[in-house]
Amino acid sequence: MIKDNLSAVVTGAVIPLALLPEWMIAGMRFLPFYYVTYLPSMLFIGKCEDEAATGLFVLSIWCIFFLVLNQVTYEHYRMKYDGAGI
Repeated sequence: MIKDNLSAVVTGAVIPLALLPEWMIAGMRFLPFYYVTYLPSMLFIGKCEDEAATGLFVLSIWCIFFLVLNQVTYEHYRMKYDGAGI
């Protein structure tokens, strides 16, 4: 429940991101939440068109980061928990 509430605040579902201070929005542009929910809605209404390419780039970097993290974690713990339930 806490995770869902925190996610709702970060994505702009509770407080619209346009009402937040500019420094806070600038910091959120490094996180994927801004580009997953807020930017598509702004593009839909015809605003923030110059951020579309940046959004794809930032989301690509986050995807690559989590793919690498997933692979490293899997390789590290694969043999450690292989015998669970035996």
